Amino acid sequence: MVFKNPVLDHLMPVAYHQSIPLRLAGVRVFEARARLGAAIGAQYPQVQQAVGGLGYKERFYEKSIALIRSLMHKIEAVAPEAIITDCLSRRLQFQHLLHYPIFHPLEMITRAYEAAAKTQEGR
Repeated sequence: MVFKNPVLDHLMPVAYHQSIPLRLAGVRVFEARARLGAAIGAQYPQVQQAVGGLGYKERFYEKSIALIRSLMHKIEAVAPEAIITDCLSRRLQFQHLLHYPIFHPLEMITRAYEAAAKTQEGR
C-alpha cells in the first residue's frame, strides 16, 4: 500500500501498466543505475589473467612463478593500492613476491558493508 487508500493503490498499477512513457521512464532509471555501477567499477584498475596451477610442492615452485610472471608484471605496472583474488594459490604467491595488501573478495564486501553501517550511524 503506497497511498493507504484501496482505490488509489489499485489504480497505480493499472495506470503504470497502461502508460508506456511511465514504464519507459522506469526502465531508464534501471538503465541509468546500471551505467552508474559500471562507471564506478571502471574507476578501479583491473588485471585479469587465467593461470594454471602446479600445487604447493617445492619442485614446482619455479615453474609456478614462471606461469604468473606476466601477471605480476601487469600488476606492478598498475601499482594498485591492493590486490583482490579468490585464489588461495595466487594469494600465497603474491604475498611472497609482491608488496601489496591482498584481500579475498568477501573481505572487501565485508569492509564495504561495515563502512556503510558506520556512515549510517553517523547520520
